[in-house]
Amino acid sequence: MIDSVHSLSIIKSIPIQMKMNVCEDRRSSTMNKIILTITIGVVIIFLILGHCHAGLIDYRRLQQNAEQQQAEDPDAPQPTIPSWVTTTPMVKSKTEQKYDTNRDGKLQTAETTIFLRDVLDIIDDKGGYPIDSDILKPYDKNKDGIINRFEAKVLSGEVR
Repeated sequence: MIDSVHSLSIIKSIPIQMKMNVCEDRRSSTMNKIILTITIGVVIIFLILGHCHAGLIDYRRLQQNAEQQQAEDPDAPQPTIPSWVTTTPMVKSKTEQKYDTNRDGKLQTAETTIFLRDVLDIIDDKGGYPIDSDILKPYDKNKDGIINRFEAKVLSGEVR
């Protein structure tokens, strides 16, 4: 009789163990889904960051490449680097203040590049842009106070 009671208790415990195994499988499956989702999210973030960084111009690397080419071929024409790349311009106008995102009174290279790209967009739309910044003065070749589409070609080559 003891054997039959013991057998009966074992038989009764089998469904409970199966239920526990099913619950553990579900937890394991849910955990695997969470890990997979997090991994995919991290990969997507790295791809986005890599793409955003790829849009910036690295003027230091550009300068190094120019110096290396100059060393290899001293007779080659020297590419000109804009003054706003080599020295950080001070904010002097209200237009420049809009682009000084860190509010330090200076336009860093990234801030200046964004400013000049916006100027180029306005020139594309309207045909010209009035000079309201010292940064733009070197690009006004005919000294009429407006950067037109022809003068903007040099600017476009430097910031795009």
